[in-house]
Amino acid sequence: MVKCTVAREFWRFMKDATGVKLPDLHPFAWAHDLLEAKVCSKKDAAMIMCDMWTLWTSRNKRRHGENPWPLRQAVFWAQDTAMDLWHILHDEKQKKQTSAPIRHWQPPPQGWLKCNTDAAYDDESRTGAVGALLRDETGNYITASAHWMPYVLSALAAEAQASRIGLQLAVAHGATRVILETDCKVLVDLWHKEGERRSEIGGILKQMEEVAHSLIDFTLVFVPRSCNVSAHECARIAFSSRHLDEWQIPPESVVRALEHDCNHIT
Repeated sequence: MVKCTVAREFWRFMKDATGVKLPDLHPFAWAHDLLEAKVCSKKDAAMIMCDMWTLWTSRNKRRHGENPWPLRQAVFWAQDTAMDLWHILHDEKQKKQTSAPIRHWQPPPQGWLKCNTDAAYDDESRTGAVGALLRDETGNYITASAHWMPYVLSALAAEAQASRIGLQLAVAHGATRVILETDCKVLVDLWHKEGERRSEIGGILKQMEEVAHSLIDFTLVFVPRSCNVSAHECARIAFSSRHLDEWQIPPESVVRALEHDCNHIT
């Protein structure tokens, strides 16, 4: 899981994607050292353990005649999993928040518009699609767009493009206060940590900043996938059709996703 050709390439991709560098590990005590965070920070150790598990799973798939994940896809899966698990644990240790976790889409405050964005990505072909959907303070549908992308660098880049397109969509429809929601935690972390932005999506984030300056208020927030069903459906349609569309009247599958999002709102 450390020194074979596949593992070396995996760790190189992981360092490029997250900045986490695999430390020198003792051949017998490495698991204990990681679990006790003796060789790196606790957060990096959590990431590395998820990476180890991903490599082991890929190895087993290969040995049993199954197709292993492409390396870059495995890296982003491990990255997302580690981030999700870390934040779940972090929230649990924050001593009982009074509010229940958000599990459904919520309308924005009065005077705001909410834009949900999502992306689909295929690592082998480097193709992708993005979806963005705009709603008002009562949950009413305003518009949605879906863009096919014949080339995109990574899943993270696709998510960043989705947010950029969603923000531009909101501004084009006269929004002045916008909440933009995505289920990509890494993207949100990079947006809020300006000094740690990687070059892979730095240019896209800069474009978003320039668009956001035209607004009175703007916030980019992370939501779980259960709160992002409609945007996911828009991206799925674009990925299947390989078209660029903007819908004043949503397709039937998007209507069903909207009902899924909003059926809890009274």
